[in-house]
Amino acid sequence: RTREQLEKRIKELEDLIVELQNRLKAKNSRTNSDGPSNTEYVVVKDTCDEEQVRKTVQLTEELEAMKLTLDNKKELIQVFFFICLFQLGDDVKSKEEIIGELSRRCDENKKLQATLVCKDEQMKRLHEQFQLVNDKLNAQTQQLNAQSVLDTSLARDNDHLQSIFDHPFKAIVATLHQMVCAFFFFFFDDSPKVEKHYFFF
Repeated sequence: RTREQLEKRIKELEDLIVELQNRLKAKNSRTNSDGPSNTEYVVVKDTCDEEQVRKTVQLTEELEAMKLTLDNKKELIQVFFFICLFQLGDDVKSKEEIIGELSRRCDENKKLQATLVCKDEQMKRLHEQFQLVNDKLNAQTQQLNAQSVLDTSLARDNDHLQSIFDHPFKAIVATLHQMVCAFFFFFFDDSPKVEKHYFFF
């Protein structure tokens, strides 16, 4: 933008110089036709010189001001650039820390995943062992149930056999007891023998 303004000023100055030169040529042509007029020529020349000097000074001042403005803007741009550079460095550092943290967490997740896979395999093996133990317990339970049923059946059969055995045994014991009592009564009692004989039979 400053360069465009400077070029515009230079173009205006060049146009002004061309215009003054044209005026001077026109004046000279009129002077030559009407006769020489050194006074008018000097006045026009001085006017052109003064205008040119004034425009040159003005343009120089504007150029210096523009250079100063450009220098200030350059300093501001440099400061802004360094600020942006520092911020970018901080952002890069922060992003590197974030990337490092994410990488560390990714490694931890991989380790946890491997641990979970190992635990899953252990759980499968434990489940298989538990299934085997459960099958053995079921088999032993079935054996115990069968043994209990067999014991119950044997006890019932034993009681039945015992009752069958006890019934005639008790009758025999009672008969023997009566015979012993009758024997002692017959031989050791003082009552008549005949009665004892009949009593015994």
